[in-house]
Amino acid sequence: MKIDFDMTDFNRTMKKYLSVNRRENAELINKKASQFTAVAISRTIVAGGAKTGAKTTAQGRRNIERELRQPRNDGNDKGHRRWKNLGEAIIQQAIFKRRGRYYSDAQLKVEFNDLLRGRQKKVNFLKSGWFPGLMKLNREAVRNKYVSKDFIDRFVAQERRKAAMSGVYAKGKDKGSATVATAFKPVATITNSVHAGQKYIVSAARSALEYVRRDMLQYIAKKKQQTIKNFRSK
Repeated sequence: MKIDFDMTDFNRTMKKYLSVNRRENAELINKKASQFTAVAISRTIVAGGAKTGAKTTAQGRRNIERELRQPRNDGNDKGHRRWKNLGEAIIQQAIFKRRGRYYSDAQLKVEFNDLLRGRQKKVNFLKSGWFPGLMKLNREAVRNKYVSKDFIDRFVAQERRKAAMSGVYAKGKDKGSATVATAFKPVATITNSVHAGQKYIVSAARSALEYVRRDMLQYIAKKKQQTIKNFRSK
């Protein structure tokens, strides 16, 4: 999911935050990216758990089906018919990679329906798109001793249990990812690929971004006070 909104204030604050901190920029960026994702999770609704949840879930299911049924013009090996849509392409490419052959038309129909149902079940839990990114960023946080090794795993498991209790979460692969900042590329990205309830996900992302910005402002103010105190003590 790509979120487009003005980040001028956030970027300005981040630049100042990096300048008053002694740690490496990449380490600090990953720390704030992890904080952003954790806050976004806490502020993202569970589809079906609010007054508009049922509508959100239904719309998400329609979006998923529309995506999988999107027509495709590319084909496969010579002698085989062209794939009709994105869903067929995903299925046939995966089975060919594993077994060196394609599904028959009858098998393909069954697999397509299974794929559709699986993705529609997963989309019910809007928070799930943040989990893969947070867990990847957590590895960096553990390495830099910001959190204990199992902190995020326990947090994610707790959120999944809450969703399962309300009947809106099915087992499967969460839809999201992240790239960590490095010394050579000091930029972290978090991707939430859940299609249902995007406006709720965007709202949570905006709120989380502002939370992180205010947290950095508090740190900057604290460092400024320390500098003034040290200056006066000399």
